[in-house]
Amino acid sequence: MLFCSTKIVYDQDMKKPLQSSWIRFCALALLALAFVGNAFAGGGEMVVFLGDAKNPVEKDFKEKYLPQIKEMAKTQGISVTEKNIVKGAPEQVKFTPAIFFQNHLGRSLFIGRYQNIDKVRTFVRTVSRMPQGQATNEKHDVLVWEKERARIYSPIKLTPLDGVIPPGFDQAAFHKAGLEALAKGASNAQLQALFTAQRNDRAMYLALYPYHGTDGKFFLSAEMYSQFNCIEPIMKRFDKPFEGTYAAWQKVLEEAGGVLQAEVFKQLASTTKGDGLVPVPAKTLTKTWEELGLNLPKAPEGAAANAASNVKLGTSWEFAGPVEPGAPVLNFSFLAPVDNYAGEIKVLFGDLEFSDGPNIENTIGKFGIETASLTMGDFGLDSHVKEMIAMLEHPKAFFTFEKMLSMEQPKLAFGTLTQFALRGELDFMGIKSPIDVTAQMEPVLDDQGAARISVYASFSLRLKEKYQIDGPDGPSPSNDTMQFFLNFLLKPKA
Repeated sequence: MLFCSTKIVYDQDMKKPLQSSWIRFCALALLALAFVGNAFAGGGEMVVFLGDAKNPVEKDFKEKYLPQIKEMAKTQGISVTEKNIVKGAPEQVKFTPAIFFQNHLGRSLFIGRYQNIDKVRTFVRTVSRMPQGQATNEKHDVLVWEKERARIYSPIKLTPLDGVIPPGFDQAAFHKAGLEALAKGASNAQLQALFTAQRNDRAMYLALYPYHGTDGKFFLSAEMYSQFNCIEPIMKRFDKPFEGTYAAWQKVLEEAGGVLQAEVFKQLASTTKGDGLVPVPAKTLTKTWEELGLNLPKAPEGAAANAASNVKLGTSWEFAGPVEPGAPVLNFSFLAPVDNYAGEIKVLFGDLEFSDGPNIENTIGKFGIETASLTMGDFGLDSHVKEMIAMLEHPKAFFTFEKMLSMEQPKLAFGTLTQFALRGELDFMGIKSPIDVTAQMEPVLDDQGAARISVYASFSLRLKEKYQIDGPDGPSPSNDTMQFFLNFLLKPKA
């Protein structure tokens, strides 16, 4: 089970977490395919299923984002059909808004935040040639809620107990009892040791960090992640963790279960990021696509019967550039409240080699940056920072892969977001440090139908502790912790 790797550092007097010492780096990459033919020539149909127009999520989607989707579809020669579920919906439609694309090759469900129009565009570009296959995803230690037609699940990462470890402590028993206590608090969910997720199920990941203090106190910090972004949490409790006595630690987990259950459904009802959804009522009539007049379009004259059959997934990849023209590939900033000190690094390079499949389990890779390309938008400040990091003496920094720590779906596949964690070595300012990395990647097609891998990753560094660099004036650890976010494409290596 994969979550972004986090270590909580506690103040030994206050017994509270000082920081989420997130060391995540640009884990980079994986897969895709070979050239798939001519550029996308249009055609096909987008089908959008809608429900209660008064629901805030439906209203947000229909008023703000559906018009953008229609405009995007128009530029690509794609028709858009709206269907209200009041007249029935196919069994694949578990929630609204639900976006499908179909052409003569097949039918695919958009998996992503509805507010991300660029993601919708990339989805159409890819599945127009590579329709989604039948796929399931096995998850372990999962809370599962059934809400009308929809299934929502939360994989749970409960880390080993940190702090004071009692004599005779049994970690396996603690883990088992902790999950049971969490599930007791999340009273509307079922705890399942093994859960087979489908594409039309929705996930919210939970990460829990227990700590036993010297005074008999027990603390539980928590994070929640959308299934669409394992890098940036949508909720976290570090400054005010759940707490109680160690003698009653299960009660603390139980309390957390109730609070986190409420947070899951709060996020799924939110219009903030595009994670929101509305479960399709169980009483909704189940109708086939054909009964709703949504037959697969006929193949254009002269089109290949199966355009996906010749696609091959390569194993050798290299840096290709930003995900969109003009977009940064690497941003950085200090933590809030001094996050106004931010900038970007413009030159990134490197490559990856995957095993057959392609498969990420035995990835070999090395990526680097040119420190001279660092900019914070202020010439004087840039000069000062470059002097601090000894740019002339160390003009480049490198990250080298060492081993995978965890992964979901190690074999790369179109239509699937692959998440993983790895350990590597960062060589910066002549100092080599181990780094634990989390990242997510997805194979896509570009405008010309060529294979690319979309990469999104993050890492953080403690500047004073590791490199003796003083940060800006502000509270610790914010003024000592710099976070980096990477978003770029890989292409097949020549």
